[in-house]
Amino acid sequence: PMGFVRGEPVYSRSCVVDLHTRETWIKEAKLVRRNEEPYKIVKARPKWDKVSQTVINDLPLPLFGHWQVEDYIPPPAVDGKVPRNEYGNVELYKPCMLPAGTVHLQVPQLARVARKLGIDCAPAVVGWEFSGGGSHPVLDGFIVCEEFKETLLDAWDKEMDESAKRSKEKLEAKVYGNWKRLIKGLLIRERLKTRYNFGVPVTEKKKKPKPSTSTS
Repeated sequence: PMGFVRGEPVYSRSCVVDLHTRETWIKEAKLVRRNEEPYKIVKARPKWDKVSQTVINDLPLPLFGHWQVEDYIPPPAVDGKVPRNEYGNVELYKPCMLPAGTVHLQVPQLARVARKLGIDCAPAVVGWEFSGGGSHPVLDGFIVCEEFKETLLDAWDKEMDESAKRSKEKLEAKVYGNWKRLIKGLLIRERLKTRYNFGVPVTEKKKKPKPSTSTS
């Protein structure tokens, strides 16, 4: 310490460092080294447990400093398979976290195309959002092996063209159907009007023609 104030040690601002959990460090593409002991353990915030439907308090939260971590090196793709975490995703908080031999394709509905072709594909987690009292992963695109990139993109383009064509045909069928029902309704109305004087005022229906008179 630089000194003491009323018996309390005083430290330089440069001596103050941030401590983070393992999960926070991995978001910075850092991994806590094996066999490292937490520099400090604090109490975690109350957590809602979905299984027991209760709030869990006073859980220990291990914290680590920057001198206890190393750069995260993602495992490479092997035999056309994308390495993923226990949840089936690829954590991609930083560009350097992209597994070797893979590419990040930020196109929608790619997983469906990959399944049709039998190509391995994993969602990319790029962050977290907090709502409803909990955290939820933010997904952006998919991770695939680079040798399948062109095949997947070509198939995706064709799928999107076919999907747009189907949507157009569906819209046209709906429009034509609406016009058909409208015209049919008008024709029925005209037939009823002709047969039953539908739409003609009652006074006009009962009105009799005046007898013609002639003068000599």
